[in-house]
Amino acid sequence: MQQVLEDLGEKVGILGSLLVGEDGVIVASSMSGSVDEERVAALANTVILSARLALEQNGYRGLKSLVLLADYGKVFLHDIGIGFLTVVTQKDVSLGSAEVEVQSAAQKLVKMARLSV
Repeated sequence: MQQVLEDLGEKVGILGSLLVGEDGVIVASSMSGSVDEERVAALANTVILSARLALEQNGYRGLKSLVLLADYGKVFLHDIGIGFLTVVTQKDVSLGSAEVEVQSAAQKLVKMARLSV
C-alpha cells in the first residue's frame, strides 16, 4: 500500500496521499514536508463522518468519493473499503487528470485490501 501512495505522490501537482482508516487513524502515508498528515487525516475523518451522516439523514447510503476545492488546492477522498484514500494536490492541478490518478490508485488499494483480508 505504501508503494501505491509513493507512486501517486510522484505525479505532477500531487502533494501527498494517505490512507485513513474507518476510525480516523492513519494506516499509511506519503506526504510532502509541506503538508501536515495529522491535520489532513483529521480533516478527512471529519468530512467523511459529516457527509455520511447528512446522506443517511436524507435516505442515501454508500458514500464513495468527495472532492474538496479550496484556495490552497484540492483534497480527494475515495472509499477503498477499509478506509479512505485521501489525496492533497496543488490548486492549479486539473480536476480531471487528478481524479484519474486517484481512481487508479484507489483501484489498486481496493485489490490489495481484498488480498490482505
